[in-house]
Amino acid sequence: MPTRKPFLVLGAGLMGKAIAFDLVHSSPHFSVTLADIDNERARQTSNALDPQRIHPHGIDVRNFREVVRLMSEHSVVISAVTFHLNYLLTKAAIEAGCHFCDLGHDDGIVEQQLAETSLAVHANVSAIVNCGLAPGLADILAMHAFRQFEGVDSLQLRVGGLPQYPHPPFNYQLVFSAEGLVEEYSLKTTILRDGKIQLVEPLTEVESLSFPPPFDIDGVKVQILNPLAPITGSDAREKFDATNNNSIVMKLTHGTVSAILGKEDFILSDELNHASIIDGARLSRARIKVFRH
Repeated sequence: MPTRKPFLVLGAGLMGKAIAFDLVHSSPHFSVTLADIDNERARQTSNALDPQRIHPHGIDVRNFREVVRLMSEHSVVISAVTFHLNYLLTKAAIEAGCHFCDLGHDDGIVEQQLAETSLAVHANVSAIVNCGLAPGLADILAMHAFRQFEGVDSLQLRVGGLPQYPHPPFNYQLVFSAEGLVEEYSLKTTILRDGKIQLVEPLTEVESLSFPPPFDIDGVKVQILNPLAPITGSDAREKFDATNNNSIVMKLTHGTVSAILGKEDFILSDELNHASIIDGARLSRARIKVFRH
């Protein structure tokens, strides 16, 4: 039986590109087959990252027999294609005898995947499903923190997706499936409450968050005040900081900007201001001048 290649990454988009990059930088002995329905995109990504160890391959992963054949040449497959195909790819990996990981998203599909556990065990295949950002990386980091303490009363996970340097018009960096993003805002959300799994409507039960030092938002306060410092002087800074109320500052950065300012006002804004500040400024219809940080 021929020796299997180490890794197969399905999908040469932003996620697949990052996964391939991480794999080849994890060990000088790793090589990656990067497969995509668009062979040219796979080739360009390979050339941009490491053409010596990342090998492009064109394939339509909806072709079950073809994807089984490709998987059977590899030890591990990581799927970065649309979550709708995760169940199909799980079955393909089990048949190919190839360990499998995907980025998850849909609880119903995950249930279908978990129903294949007995077949995976019989085939000696490990399948780590639903392992994206959250659930996924957030859970891993939370458990790592959990183990640093002798005892923990509760653990809350919060995940945000705002870019460090927002750019108009949306001030949002979409690095995963747009289809998945839309479903996050439209389909019911699975939660664990009082030890029971429940479904709740999306965009409900909004909560306000505040962060104690050293994780407070002093950086945001400085971003708000910096544009005014040359005009108002230090007194304004001291008066603002004297509130010492993170929840008030949080509300100011989000909705209050548009409430207290109008089209007759003028806003001088740092280009690196938080996206919520930028959104509030636009909603106010005030004149806006953006300056370099």
